[in-house]
Amino acid sequence: QVVMHACDGDDIAAVCTAVPMTPPAFGQPVYYYRSFVGKKWRTTMLIEKLLKRAQVVLENYARERDFPCIGILLELENARFKERGRMPVWPHTGFVYVGKSGRGLESRVAFFKGAQLKDAK
Repeated sequence: QVVMHACDGDDIAAVCTAVPMTPPAFGQPVYYYRSFVGKKWRTTMLIEKLLKRAQVVLENYARERDFPCIGILLELENARFKERGRMPVWPHTGFVYVGKSGRGLESRVAFFKGAQLKDAK
């Protein structure tokens, strides 16, 4: 499911997707977020702008549906994140470090305001 895309003229500069899932190690339903930014735009602030906008879109979507997911989960695949953004909480987005994924990737979550933890099934 495509959440949104960013264009630069006729070129698609970036896309992001979000899929609802409940990762076993996390045990709560979240939107698993992925993004791809074209090489030409990777040194710009586009990735952060896209993520911030996706947060608003996904939180509004979840709120309107009584929070089927409680937040957004990221797995950081890009090695650039190992050099930058080393704070436990990213100040501009509110994403919090929550450990390593099953693939050994740094994982971060941003929770939606008003969401509640779901009972285990």
